[in-house]
Amino acid sequence: MGHALRRYQERFEPTVTRILLAGIFVTGLTAQFVKPVGDALLSLVGPGVLRPQGLSHGPLRLVQGKGG
Repeated sequence: MGHALRRYQERFEPTVTRILLAGIFVTGLTAQFVKPVGDALLSLVGPGVLRPQGLSHGPLRLVQGKGG
C-alpha cells in the first residue's frame, strides 16, 4: 500500500506543483493590471504588506535636472 501511494506522489507531485505555481503567477499578473482583483487581494493581506509605511506618498517621478 505504501509503495503505491509513493508511486502516485512521485508521478503527480511535479504536475501539481507546476499548476499551483502557474495559478499564483497568473493571479499576481492579473492583479497588476486589473484593479478590482488587485484591490481584493490587497484587502486580504493588508496595505502594509505591498506598500510599506515609509513609501506611501505615491509614485516616483523623474525630474530632469539642469545641465548639459
